[in-house]
Amino acid sequence: MSKQQKNNKSQRKTYYHLIPLILALAVIPLVSQLAVYNNNLKEFVWFSEVEYLVDVFLIHKSRLFTLLAACMALLIVGKLFMSEKRPHTPAAFLALGIYAVLAFLSSMLSPYRELAMYGSFAQFETIWVLLGYCVTSYYAYLYISDEKDIRILMGCFKAGILIMVLIGLSQAFGLDFFKSELGRIILAPNPEVRDTLDFNFEVGRVYMTLDNPNYVGPQIQRDYAYHQGTAWPWLMGFYMEAYLRIYKMSGISFVERYLIGFEDEMTSHCIGSLPELFDGNPPFRGRGAISFAMNVAEILRILKLLSKYNL
Repeated sequence: MSKQQKNNKSQRKTYYHLIPLILALAVIPLVSQLAVYNNNLKEFVWFSEVEYLVDVFLIHKSRLFTLLAACMALLIVGKLFMSEKRPHTPAAFLALGIYAVLAFLSSMLSPYRELAMYGSFAQFETIWVLLGYCVTSYYAYLYISDEKDIRILMGCFKAGILIMVLIGLSQAFGLDFFKSELGRIILAPNPEVRDTLDFNFEVGRVYMTLDNPNYVGPQIQRDYAYHQGTAWPWLMGFYMEAYLRIYKMSGISFVERYLIGFEDEMTSHCIGSLPELFDGNPPFRGRGAISFAMNVAEILRILKLLSKYNL
């Protein structure tokens, strides 16, 4: 072998460093297996007295991602302190590091530290998972070096999505993969537990490898979604006021069309009033409290502003 061939062989790029990212993107979202856990919520009067519950779609994903993030953290340490040339770290990651430290301290100093560390009913995005997100982003920065790396990751990501879609299609056509013998073995390797599996999803319901297929979820998840995607009518007051200031008389018809949309809502739930918030997606159903003073006040304020233009 010539000297040039030896140099080419020694310089040939490997892609082992992409394996953790491939697992995070394409494999862990597919993980589904039954687990029994302590919900740590028995002390709260608003929760059931049942101490142990069963989870299929969330807890193993959380644990595997936490383990994967720990492995990536070790590889990051090796990259930073064992390389001949220490890689440059942008200042933007300083903010990410500060967030990670504050999130960790908040969890450790909380009176509900166990919930933050181990998760609970339908919520297993623990503090370790949050820290794992930070580790994963920094790992990706250190180890993704060129366009080919990105193409490999996107290819694996698409493959994972394809598998998810195929599982979803099997469920949509009443041939749920998880109800097959192989699917049941994956969900419950223990034969005694496997024989007791009961699927409560109706035929045709698509849930793939995810929990809560209709995105409704229990109360604790609705609380988390309170500021993530919901529409707040009182904010429309500031928007409409700004619109009228810019477009003046020509903006009246636009504002009136938006206000007409509230008329149907005023004839349901609390008659003559507006609910606390609305779904962020069509058909924009009212949610929360059936009457919310802030919303009513802002709509009345806009009507008063309109009266100044309708001379």
